[in-house]
Amino acid sequence: MAIASLVISVVSLLVAGWLGLRSLVHAKRSADAAQRSAVAAEGSRAAADAQAQATATQAAAARDQLAIERERFHQEQTPILEGSIKPRPGWRGGPEDKDHILEVRVRDNRTLATLLLHLPLGAYVGRSKGLLGPSGQVFGYPEVGKATISPGNPAIWDIAVGAETPDSFTARADCRDENGQQWVDVEVPITRES
Repeated sequence: MAIASLVISVVSLLVAGWLGLRSLVHAKRSADAAQRSAVAAEGSRAAADAQAQATATQAAAARDQLAIERERFHQEQTPILEGSIKPRPGWRGGPEDKDHILEVRVRDNRTLATLLLHLPLGAYVGRSKGLLGPSGQVFGYPEVGKATISPGNPAIWDIAVGAETPDSFTARADCRDENGQQWVDVEVPITRES
């Protein structure tokens, strides 16, 4: 009986050891699996952060591209203007102190409802001989009524020209078309004709 007890004790120890070892192996596998899950979760979080950053970068690029396209479209729609200063034709009549006319023409197929022309400093162009200083002048069109500016129908002002008026200069215009679209600071090259 003592031998049977001893055998049972040894078998119990072996079973307990085997079960303990098995539990230890299982615990090690669980710990390894938990570690792999944590690493995978960290990788998923990093991937999600990278994806969010990439999406934000793409959205910013799309906004920038949209702004560029809007600006390009606005520039393509900007009217092409040119001007000239000519001696006033005899048939036009008008006051003696205004011996020239200033014309601004639309070179593309567009109709403008208003135009505000800013002449630069040193143009020596004015509404009368008394206003021919070096300061810039501003001319609005239409001055009265609802005239439009279109190809073949220029904006015309009676002006006085000083001896210092250059042969050519660049004015700036703020204008609006009949649909209400506006442009600001449009270049208007102006040449003086004899």
